[in-house]
Amino acid sequence: MLRSRDLSSLLGIAQGIVSAMSLQQVLEEIGETANRILNIDANTIRLWDRARDTLVLKFACGTDAENRPRELAVGTDSVAARVLRTGKPIAVLDIAEEASYPSKGVVERESMTSLLTVPLKTEGGVIGVFSVYSIEKRSFSEEEVEMAGLFASLGAIAIERARLFEEVERLSVTDPLTGLFNRRYFNHIMEQEKQRVKRYHKPLSLLFADVDGFKAYNDRLGHLVGDEILKEVAKILRSNVRAADVVVRYGGDEFVVLMPETDQEEAQLVTERIERALRIWNMSPNIQDVWLSLSMGLKTADADHVETIVEEADGEMYSKKICMPKRSPAESSEQNKGLSENSLSGNGGGAKPEYMRKLVTETRERRAPYQADYHGWTLGRIS
Repeated sequence: MLRSRDLSSLLGIAQGIVSAMSLQQVLEEIGETANRILNIDANTIRLWDRARDTLVLKFACGTDAENRPRELAVGTDSVAARVLRTGKPIAVLDIAEEASYPSKGVVERESMTSLLTVPLKTEGGVIGVFSVYSIEKRSFSEEEVEMAGLFASLGAIAIERARLFEEVERLSVTDPLTGLFNRRYFNHIMEQEKQRVKRYHKPLSLLFADVDGFKAYNDRLGHLVGDEILKEVAKILRSNVRAADVVVRYGGDEFVVLMPETDQEEAQLVTERIERALRIWNMSPNIQDVWLSLSMGLKTADADHVETIVEEADGEMYSKKICMPKRSPAESSEQNKGLSENSLSGNGGGAKPEYMRKLVTETRERRAPYQADYHGWTLGRIS
């Protein structure tokens, strides 16, 4: 039976754990509080990755996390895996005698002797395990096991709450169609980047991209094909920028690439990678035979001009779009009609239809005068 003092201590920390919003904050609060409340020397928290069916080490307090296995297969005979599978606590009096313990070397160096592992349970089931360690040999009493279990239950609720909160936050700044960040996030991060440019005097580059003729694709092939076009554009952009760059679906068929601490020359290299990727798409067969053109406007700003970089990049994109060679309504109508008919006939592989070969030839001829200073007239094919 738990003493009233223990219950009082547990309730006292409940508010701190549950009020922590991010998952990392919750894990830190659980780990750092556990050593004091449970009178132990170290603890670890592992959460179940259902997709990989492994227990992933998320936090460690009082022990060397770097030398412990990051993942433990649920199908093994380790203490943690058994606790996850059975949902019941396991106490080990002497870790050195536990044949299935995966990191004996670590605990031996740290002089850890005894172990108690309890499940992290929620209403939906076990989501992970919470392990506590003692340097002194310790036979955990029923009361101590119960206390650790209550502590773990409280932690599990807080972890699930933090996961839900982070998922809601993620969805609020993510475009559901493309998986890119949305305009709300862009507005937020843009203000932060402006302040950073002013403070540290590092350049900032911004690329605006717009899908040419997107309305015609929607009108002729339907909105489902239009959605696929947007998703493919998102993939091309995301696959050809750097890890530090932020790709955003700004709205409709308009995209933005935010490049922090990037000068004009570096930003131009990113743009050229995107162009090369689009050309590769253009040469690949696809069942819809959809040809894609992007108008792109690139601007780089320093601390003195960063406040207007969004408007300038957007304006640059539209100026390039205006300069783009135009087809007559009759030509556009015939091209889209052929495109739609080809899609319906399933002519996606093999030789290109005559109208496609003609379109490629005309495009290359018209593109030549603009090649020196225009990066918007770039073709790629959706597959």
